[in-house]
Amino acid sequence: MRALTASFLFDFKSNMQAIQERSYQNKLKNLHYQAFTKTRSSGSEREIFAWLLSTARLQRNGQGGNIQYDTLAQVKQTYVNGNFAAGTKISKNQLTDLDGKGVDIGAEWSAQVGADIAYLPQREVITQLLNGETGLCYDGLAFFHASHPVNPAIPGSTTFSNLFTDLPIDAASTTLDVALDNLNTGLARISAIKMPNGVDPRFLTPKCIVGPPALRARLQQLTHAKFLGQASNGAGGGTGDVEKVIMDQAFGEPIIMAELGASQSYPLGENGTGSTVSGDDESFYVFCQEADQSELGAMVWINREPVTIQTFTGEGGQNVELARAREIEMQAQGRGVAGYGLPFYCFKFRN
Repeated sequence: MRALTASFLFDFKSNMQAIQERSYQNKLKNLHYQAFTKTRSSGSEREIFAWLLSTARLQRNGQGGNIQYDTLAQVKQTYVNGNFAAGTKISKNQLTDLDGKGVDIGAEWSAQVGADIAYLPQREVITQLLNGETGLCYDGLAFFHASHPVNPAIPGSTTFSNLFTDLPIDAASTTLDVALDNLNTGLARISAIKMPNGVDPRFLTPKCIVGPPALRARLQQLTHAKFLGQASNGAGGGTGDVEKVIMDQAFGEPIIMAELGASQSYPLGENGTGSTVSGDDESFYVFCQEADQSELGAMVWINREPVTIQTFTGEGGQNVELARAREIEMQAQGRGVAGYGLPFYCFKFRN
């Protein structure tokens, strides 16, 4: 039998940390949320981000004197941090007996939680993204909505849509050449979105295109093809050179995320409870950017307290209950929240 000495416990904790770090690094290789999410640190229970809308604009005023005064409107978004936790208990007998599996259990738990520490922001961000037709953003409307005001401070201001329900690209709904036309139609609508002054264009450009595994082949074709079969206005059809058109979109490699597929669903409540949101196999997302990129981005991950793992024992009288139960307890805890940023940086295409 092995003695549960301070040295043994130190080595045990050190080994768990090493395994956790390795699994964390391995999981990072498979993450994509950073491509469209801004991570911000936090120092309180809730974070309130406020900013002034870009409404100042020079106008002709004849021979002078007739000046129109601008009012810079302020909008804000609030994020309330929540808690995340996981834990396990290991029998001291399992840990100290040579034939016990305590060390193996602790190592496996640490490896799994270490991977989930890396994956947590992506899961939370995707859950919010899939709930985007219900969850509210800074203007009080659903994040994906057909009539976002360009200036929420002015009733009846010009609006824009970041939800396109008439531009399918999936193979079951349309041919490849029509799918390319639909994508370009969506990009044209995006480029027409105006600044809060209601006059000047916002000059949004595509940053990345994101979709489920079912759209992998179609998205690859739409972002890499050189020639596409096209219908003809007269008799017969032909092949069109689309290489320059696709190059001009400047999407780069499409991002395929398994979380967006129809087989996936995520609970909105605590501890896996409450209503769920699900992916589908036809919807995809276009994320955009502008020259003067906002600090919010399309989606936001607020990192209040990074998740850390702690080990508690009953040794030395530090925990009487654990000593009585002859157990070692491992806990992982942290705080944060995923939320919506700016709706004109994210556009959902669905049937």
